[in-house]
Amino acid sequence: MQKPMFILVAGAAVAVVAAAAVFVFTGSPVVPVPEKEVVKAAAPQSATSQGSVAANPFNITGGVAAASETKLRPMSFERRQSVERAGFDAADDLDKALGQLAEITAPNERAAFIRGLFEHLATGDRKAAMAALNKFKDNDRATAATSLIDAWQPDARSRFQRDGRIEGFLGYALLDKDPALAADWAQQVLTGDASRELMNRAITDIAKQNPQAALEYGKDLTGKERADFLRRVATGWGQSNAEDALAWAGKETDPALRASLTASAVRGIAEKDPAAAAKHLTDIPAGDDRTRTIQSITEKWAGKDVAAAEAFIGTLTDATDQQTAQSALDQAAPVGLGVQIRPSRDGSGLVVQDVPDGSNTGLKTNDRIVAITRADGQTVDTTKDPRAAFGALRGSQPGSAVTLTVASDNGATRTVNTVVDRYPSPNGGSRFGFGGGGRGR
Repeated sequence: MQKPMFILVAGAAVAVVAAAAVFVFTGSPVVPVPEKEVVKAAAPQSATSQGSVAANPFNITGGVAAASETKLRPMSFERRQSVERAGFDAADDLDKALGQLAEITAPNERAAFIRGLFEHLATGDRKAAMAALNKFKDNDRATAATSLIDAWQPDARSRFQRDGRIEGFLGYALLDKDPALAADWAQQVLTGDASRELMNRAITDIAKQNPQAALEYGKDLTGKERADFLRRVATGWGQSNAEDALAWAGKETDPALRASLTASAVRGIAEKDPAAAAKHLTDIPAGDDRTRTIQSITEKWAGKDVAAAEAFIGTLTDATDQQTAQSALDQAAPVGLGVQIRPSRDGSGLVVQDVPDGSNTGLKTNDRIVAITRADGQTVDTTKDPRAAFGALRGSQPGSAVTLTVASDNGATRTVNTVVDRYPSPNGGSRFGFGGGGRGR
């Protein structure tokens, strides 16, 4: 009986200390709200470590009571608001704020204080906020970075899941708002692939608006890193000012790099104007750069005007170039029905997921295509092999007729006669999309 009494007394002392800390931060008294309920560990000695994890979810070390004997409750709304406000008010003097934070031992109160601090810092100079972030480590750093993300780009957490470190999330959160700051972050904070990927994306965006500023980031690079960097600049520059980008690329003294930069600029031009890009194709010699450029022009053109993309292929005189462009067209605007289709989970056929406005296929959402018969008489049972059905459509000639056996929700079947054609695929195509969202025409 003596030990539980001692623990309860110790727990009360901790609550008083926490309340006093908030009084110091806010400058006004705060009514103490019990934040900890101290209980005797229920786990047997043989399971001490397991009991400790359950009782100590924040991984606390030290303190008045042993971690295995402490169970934290969530902070009350009033306490959390008070501590966050204390952090917000302390942001004008970062050193003082860090001193105040050092006095807070409860992880949930530390998190609340840091959230308030960085909510305030996020409203000021962004570079200063990043500099402040570098003063934090581990969980405190993650809390701080998350606070900046929530302030600067609230949807970043759901949009950017490409890097396991919170610093990676922050870099991508900055990309849309401030590419230059994202580039700074890539250089100063991130390392390895995460740094290179973010820097590449940022540099392309910066070059669209200010090519000279973009070039400053790579002034100390050499060899392959320099070449890769300059190609990114050329691509971004080409999107915003084709003439200047091509003139700049032409000044490169290394012949191989000059050709590569020219190709990158042309691919940038293709992002907005495939027809203009195609006019510069004669400036690019045979090789990987020419192949990538033909692919880019074809894909961008197919997304805007399939007929124009097909006409572009007809202007190519080299067989290899034609094959490259045709493959790109097949990927960007595959032959299909122009509706979104996926295999059913129960193997009962191909389910129509989306029918775009203007589609004249005769299909409806939730229809199940159970068989496809092509113009050459080949029939595919989609309940047995969805991949074969995929190939049957993709392998058909644009404009050819197909007959579909379709089952409705009520189980009744009907025959749908339609025509396959090329349809631009959203996001570069999908595995079983048969033309993706498509457009009726």
